[in-house]
Amino acid sequence: MHDFVSYLFYLLQRGMRFAVPAALVCGLILAVCYAVCRRQGRRFPWGKAVCALLSFALCLALLFFVRNESDEPILHVALKLAGEQDAAYVYETVCASGKSRACDAFTPDACVFYTADYADFDTTALRSHRVNTLVATTLYDSVGNVVEPDETMIAMMHAAADQIDHAIFDFQIIVVDGYRYFAFVKLNVNWWDPCTLYEYEGGELRELCQWDNMRLLSVGLI
Repeated sequence: MHDFVSYLFYLLQRGMRFAVPAALVCGLILAVCYAVCRRQGRRFPWGKAVCALLSFALCLALLFFVRNESDEPILHVALKLAGEQDAAYVYETVCASGKSRACDAFTPDACVFYTADYADFDTTALRSHRVNTLVATTLYDSVGNVVEPDETMIAMMHAAADQIDHAIFDFQIIVVDGYRYFAFVKLNVNWWDPCTLYEYEGGELRELCQWDNMRLLSVGLI
């Protein structure tokens, strides 16, 4: 049930988030107007009120949509659908709000990918406050060679074990231009395949954006 709720939340994040504040504002206006009519002893015109509020909600939703469209871009990403070798490239701009939008092909920055061993995160030794336990820090480079993680990479893996509340299925570290550290994490969830991009800063993984069943191929800083 929790996985299904997470999937619904993902859908809200990807395009319907503006409906929540619109509904709250409309409900508040409706309640105030109803209270005024009751106080004055008049019958409340439900039909006209609902029509007026629907029009207002449409305008408010459009306002939120336009506002989100102008959201500050923070980086570009190139992705492909996981499990399909011939899938087309997907180019998107990730914005500060956590949303992404389609963009043109871009020149990526220098990216080095490291993949954690499948046994690094143990999900069998469940704790009351966490799902993942970091038991090793084995990393592989893009050709499968074992590499020695630096202090930042180890700290990122500890942060992932502390912060992420679903079983980690795949964990990648991306070092961009030698100084920016990102993590691309695929979770073991029943209803969908959430893949989340994080940036590591200040000792924590900061969530940037989330997709369903994608592979991250490159990053372009803005």
